[in-house]
Amino acid sequence: MKILKTAILAIAVMATAASSTVLAAPDTCPQGVNGSTSAVCSELKSGGTGFSDTTKNIVNTLLLGIGIVAVIMIIVSAIRFSISHGDQAKVANARSTLIYSVVGLVIAVLAYAIVRFVLDRL
Repeated sequence: MKILKTAILAIAVMATAASSTVLAAPDTCPQGVNGSTSAVCSELKSGGTGFSDTTKNIVNTLLLGIGIVAVIMIIVSAIRFSISHGDQAKVANARSTLIYSVVGLVIAVLAYAIVRFVLDRL
């Protein structure tokens, strides 16, 4: 359970860092030595990718990571059920791991739906 909490905290920190990087990006592109701009700046000016696309990519990546962690934790809880041999404390621990994993997965999917809904309205 401590590993799951650490993984979720790490994902949250990465998401915060990535979103602050995207939000803090300057609106203007610096000029090069010969007056040209970088390919990224040219693409941003032409409307190739924007805030909405970048945010969708970040959310998709985070959802993938959360999904992988949740599936791994569900498998771990199934293994813990199997090796508990009827010990009530071990069964309760495996059950709580399973419940927290499923709840975390549901919250991640709902957060994804909310973000998609908001970004589609922009």
